[in-house]
Amino acid sequence: MENTTLEETDLNRKEINLSSNSQKLCKCGCSQETKIILVNNKLLGFVRGNYREFIHNHHNRGKHWKVKDTSNMGKDKIGKPSNNRGKHWKIKDTSNMKKPRTETHKKNLSKSHQGEKNYMFGKHHYEETKEKNRLFHLNKPRSEETKNKISNSLVGRKRSNETKQKMKEARAKLIIPIKDTKIEKKIQSFLKELNIEFFTHQYMKINHGYQCDIFIPSKNLIIECDGDFIHCNPIKYSSGFVRFPTGKKIITAQEIWERDKLRTSELIEKGFKVLRLWEHEIRVMNVEDFENILQEIKN
Repeated sequence: MENTTLEETDLNRKEINLSSNSQKLCKCGCSQETKIILVNNKLLGFVRGNYREFIHNHHNRGKHWKVKDTSNMGKDKIGKPSNNRGKHWKIKDTSNMKKPRTETHKKNLSKSHQGEKNYMFGKHHYEETKEKNRLFHLNKPRSEETKNKISNSLVGRKRSNETKQKMKEARAKLIIPIKDTKIEKKIQSFLKELNIEFFTHQYMKINHGYQCDIFIPSKNLIIECDGDFIHCNPIKYSSGFVRFPTGKKIITAQEIWERDKLRTSELIEKGFKVLRLWEHEIRVMNVEDFENILQEIKN
């Protein structure tokens, strides 16, 4: 096919029109004049300078497609043997498809998806996607098998000091526990009744940092509501008592007392006042008793 510019095409069209002495009508019978062929095309049978036989899309006018008769299809094969008789399809062996992977195979797969090889490398989830994932896993109980796998994967793992510091800072932002205990709520109700401003679960930046139960900024006072069981009240429990004997970390009552005593001394060194109240004391306490205790601390 010849390549021509628009200007050349216009000139050629004028030359062709001048050289052509007769017009040609479309063969479909529409009585419309056809156009002059400007470019040779052997595939379509076009010769430059001649008129087209049909106007565009008029070549199928009045024609009808023949519908193939399918009523007799397959009748010629009735009574004859099938071409596939005696042949059998090969059944794929799927016995090894669900074969469990070896530990070596798992490690190799893990290494092959690390760093830049990972399809998520350099990418970040949208906040909407993160929220969907969070809601999907929220309150979804884990099976005992999953819990054991997570526990075993953490055994013997050594964390760097930098990682420990990051974990400590992240833990400081968490509110632990999620729900206040009954004795904490009772002391909070006393403070509200006395119109004393307070904050709950504030992280205390000391050597043995933790979240205090109640902090009163106006008095620079920290109130700890110690549960008799959780903090091992010496009136009820001996020094060798263990709260959770089947747990992973065995802590005796003596160790809990020393830890609480150490935190109290560190808070006092920082300039805070500390009031520790036992559960059995809070249960029988009223607002007047609590107000008297605060007055004693002030004096």
